[in-house]
Amino acid sequence: MDSEEYREQLLLVAKQRLRQIPGAYQQFRWAVNNTVRFAAIDLVGPPMFFLTEVMGHENASARLAEHLQKEVDRWVSEKFAPVAIEPLVLPDSPGKEDAQKRRARRYQMCVDAGLKMPTNDYSHLPKGVGKLATAEGIKRTSFTEDIRAHIRFLYGK
Repeated sequence: MDSEEYREQLLLVAKQRLRQIPGAYQQFRWAVNNTVRFAAIDLVGPPMFFLTEVMGHENASARLAEHLQKEVDRWVSEKFAPVAIEPLVLPDSPGKEDAQKRRARRYQMCVDAGLKMPTNDYSHLPKGVGKLATAEGIKRTSFTEDIRAHIRFLYGK
C-alpha cells in the first residue's frame, strides 16, 4: 500500500465517520491535503503501524479500518468538541441494513409520525413525507419509492 492508497482509504473512512457533523468532512479533506501533520504521509508512506502490524495478518482489513477510524477520531477530538460518532458499517459487514429492512424502517417512521398511510402503492402519500425524507438525509423521491415498495410488500399489488 502506497501513500496515495492510504490517503484514499483515510478519506473514505472520514466520509463515513464525519457525515453527522456538517462541514467536517470538507475540513478533514482540506487538512489531509494541506497540513504538515498529513503531509508526512506523502514523504514516508503509511505509518509504520500499518506496515509492521497489519501486513500479513488474516484480519488485516479490519485492523486497517480500526487504525483509520482512530486517526479520524483523533482529528475530530482535536478540532471539535466531543461529538458522538456512530460506528462505521463496512460494506461487507453483516450489520449492514438490507433494502427490505430499510423500507420497513422508513415506513415505520411515517406511521410513528402520525401519517395515515394508504393501503396501495398508487394512492397519494400523505403530507409530511418530504420532511421525513429530509430528516433521513435523502431526497423525497427516493424515500417515497421505498415507502411504496414496502406498501406493495405489505398489501400486494
